[in-house]
Amino acid sequence: GHARQIQKYLTFWSMKDEGNKNNDGNEEYRPRKEPKVAPMDQEQIEQKNSDAQSQTPFYWEKHMQTKLSVLEIDQRLVAMARHGFDLKILETLDILQIHSLISHCDLGDCKYPSSFPKKNIPNYYKNLGVSFKVPSVLLHKAVQAFSPKVPSHILDRSRFVTVEGTVPKHYRRKPKRKGIGSTAAILTKDIRCFLHFMEYLLSFHAFCRYSFTLPGTVQDDFDLIDFGSRTIIQYFEKLVYRGDDSVDSRTTKVHANKRVGENHRVLGSCMHSDCQTGERLLKTKAKNVAATAQQRGNSIFECQAMHRIQDETVMSKYEAFLSQQDGFTTKRQKQHEPVGTDTLTRCTPNFRYCTGTGKWFQLDRKGKVLGEAFIDGAIKEAFFRLEPSLDVYEIHCEVQLRDQSRIRAT
Repeated sequence: GHARQIQKYLTFWSMKDEGNKNNDGNEEYRPRKEPKVAPMDQEQIEQKNSDAQSQTPFYWEKHMQTKLSVLEIDQRLVAMARHGFDLKILETLDILQIHSLISHCDLGDCKYPSSFPKKNIPNYYKNLGVSFKVPSVLLHKAVQAFSPKVPSHILDRSRFVTVEGTVPKHYRRKPKRKGIGSTAAILTKDIRCFLHFMEYLLSFHAFCRYSFTLPGTVQDDFDLIDFGSRTIIQYFEKLVYRGDDSVDSRTTKVHANKRVGENHRVLGSCMHSDCQTGERLLKTKAKNVAATAQQRGNSIFECQAMHRIQDETVMSKYEAFLSQQDGFTTKRQKQHEPVGTDTLTRCTPNFRYCTGTGKWFQLDRKGKVLGEAFIDGAIKEAFFRLEPSLDVYEIHCEVQLRDQSRIRAT
């Protein structure tokens, strides 16, 4: 089954052939039997598939359809600089972002200096003069964004590093074809590789939800957390294909996980302890706690919802901190506790005597008085003789011995 889905992923078809097939199917008079066609050998099939693949556009081509000359790109960059844009930001952007940025900067018929103000406008415009020029390095990078030739000019080199035993992705936009069924595929030929990835994915989910319970040294290892979260996303992108006519792994939800390391550095944990997001978070924090269904406007709703989330986040953080402190204190007490001693298994005593009343009382496990108790005279005499200065005498009848056995005196 996996081999069949991988073959679907690697198979292309010409849109021209598909159109001819649909036209033939709509003819009123068509022969009852299709003419026999000589079967093609494997070399012909591969050649036909290769020709169809070369005609299939990459997924990013529909976002890079604007064609600009070098002069037009230079004019738009100069206009952006005059309006306060820092051209050095281009060094941090990829080719697709640069192409989209410059494409949306349409000047129309504006020309300098006739169509621009002569004086500076604070925070909006700065007259840089006629002699201002865009640095050659930035201009060259902007020109490359409008003339990509190969996929390596668009994507990072890490996108083309393959996993052993996995079919590399072609990054082409394949429309869904009727009658071939599901086209989603696991691209690895060894399913054990995918099972190992799922185990890592479950571990990553557990880390996101319970990271606040880890030791401080592990929580502060931000480089490891950032590397682990990004590696998970990279493996998902290489191992899973979500089907034809889909965005595959190029979604905001998938790529938002690349910021897990930065979020952990800023917030101290990856997400809320209850792990609620989206509609579930909205229903829990806004709809269920609302007194009425009356709408009060977007600004009031956003303010109330954010305050509720902030309060619950603070309380959950404080609860996690107290749990850590309690666990540390208990562990430290156990470390300092002498080995091989007898301990009490009950917090409250079984019997208590107060000098104010002069009576012995029997107590339950919560410390509630059950009534008067009869204590042997020899025991009372031993208490008064050994500790005559005490005001309260207590007797515990449930003890755990050093060999972990339990006894109870009646």
